[in-house]
Amino acid sequence: MKHKFLSSAIVSATTALLMSSLSFVFADPAHADFNLCNRAAKKYLAAVSWNSRDRGVVSTGWIQLQPGQCSPPILTGSVANVPIGVYGQNTGGGFTTGSDQRCVIQFPTQPSWTLIGSDQRSRCTGKGRVMVGFDVVRPAGSNFTYELFD
Repeated sequence: MKHKFLSSAIVSATTALLMSSLSFVFADPAHADFNLCNRAAKKYLAAVSWNSRDRGVVSTGWIQLQPGQCSPPILTGSVANVPIGVYGQNTGGGFTTGSDQRCVIQFPTQPSWTLIGSDQRSRCTGKGRVMVGFDVVRPAGSNFTYELFD
C-alpha cells in the first residue's frame, strides 16, 4: 500500500505542476479557457494535445470524466486560434477521434502522462504507446468547451 500511495502522490503532484504550467504557455491579456464535458451515458477517458511555443506538440491524458461531468479548465489564457486536439474513448466502446495523429499511452498502462513531441512517430515507442487520431479544433477566442458524446 505504501508504494501505491507514493505513486498516487507523484501522479497528483505531476498533474498539479502540469496544470499550473499550462497557464503560462498561453499567457496573454485576452483570457479564454478550454475544458471538456462528457455528454455521453458512459465514463470517458480523454487526452488533449496542443502546440507549445517552446516544446512543440504536447499531449496529456487521461482526463477521466463521469457522465454529465465537465473538467476544470485544461488550458487557460489565450487559446484563440490555437489548434487543440482531443482524443477520447468511453467505457461503452465509443471513441472521439480525428485525423491529426498524436501519441498516447494506453489506459491503464499509465493513467496520467504527458508526452513532448507527441506528433513524432519516432517518439511513440515503448510499452502502451500508440498513435491515434485527435480531433483538432481552433477556439474562436472566448471560453471553449469541447463536448464528448456517445
